[in-house]
Amino acid sequence: LYLCWAILSAIRHEVDLERLKAIDIIQSEIAGCVAEYTKNNCAATTRPPALDAFCRLQEDCFSRDPERAVHVYPPAHFL
Repeated sequence: LYLCWAILSAIRHEVDLERLKAIDIIQSEIAGCVAEYTKNNCAATTRPPALDAFCRLQEDCFSRDPERAVHVYPPAHFL
């Protein structure tokens, strides 16, 4: 029984680590979107009409929730 628990605990730990790595990647992408949004003056009052589509993409990017965007499955080497 202990051996089963130890194996499942190890797998859960690895999955959690992969999830945290994925969250870090998404958070760095969001930071890049915020930087582009700011650099291109995408605020609604100063947004150039030619950049409207680009600015909306940046808004969609940085309004993502990293916790909800991550779907991590057990790595194949465990299965």
